[in-house]
Amino acid sequence: MKTSTGIGLLILGLFIGLFIGFIFGYSASAMKIADYERKIKMLIGFQEEMARALDECNAERGRLKAELLLKTSELEILKNRTEMQRQEIKELKEKVEKLESQLVKWKELTFKYLKEGWNVIKVFKGKTDKTTPKFFVPAGDLKIKWRIISKKEPASLSVSLYKEERGYDSLIDYWSSIDEEPRGEVYAHSLEEGYYYLEIRAWNVQYEVTVEAWISKD
Repeated sequence: MKTSTGIGLLILGLFIGLFIGFIFGYSASAMKIADYERKIKMLIGFQEEMARALDECNAERGRLKAELLLKTSELEILKNRTEMQRQEIKELKEKVEKLESQLVKWKELTFKYLKEGWNVIKVFKGKTDKTTPKFFVPAGDLKIKWRIISKKEPASLSVSLYKEERGYDSLIDYWSSIDEEPRGEVYAHSLEEGYYYLEIRAWNVQYEVTVEAWISKD
C-alpha cells in the first residue's frame, strides 16, 4: 500500500515538474520572441530611415548633375564665342596688315611711277626655269615683254602669270612658244590690284623678261 502511494506521489511530482518547466520555458521563449520582434522593428525603422536618406542623396545628386550640365553648356558657349571672337580678331588683323601693305606699295608706286603710260615694274633674266619673286601690280593692264638673248635648237620658252590668293594662287594667263620670235610682248587686261608672279619655263634659251604696268593719271 505504501509502495503504491509512493509511486503515485512520484508520478504526481513528475507531472508538476514538467508543468512548471513548461511554464518557465514558454515564458523564456515568449521573452525571446518579443525581443526579436523589437529588434526587427528597430531594423525596419533603420532601413526606412536609410532609404529616405538615400532618396535625398539621389535627389541632391540629380540636382548637382543638372547644375553641372548647365554650367558645362554655358562654358562651351563662352568657349565658342571666345573662339569666334579670336577668329574675327585674326581676320581683322590680316585685313589691316593687307591694307597697310597695300598702302606702302601705293606710296612706293606714287614715287616710282611719275609718268602716265607704261612703267617698268620688274626685269627678269636667266637661262633656266624660274619662279619669280612676287611683285605688286595696281589695278589695270599688264604688259610682259621678252627678248631672246641666245638659244640653241631645240629650244622653248613659255611664261605663266599667277596672282597670289589666300590659300592658293590662281593662274591668270599663259603664253607658250614665245621663243619663236626674238622679241615680242603679250598683255593681261583688267587685272585686280595685288601681288603677282611669273613662272618661266626655258629650254636652251637665254632670255630677258620685262614686266610693265599701265599707269593712268585719272
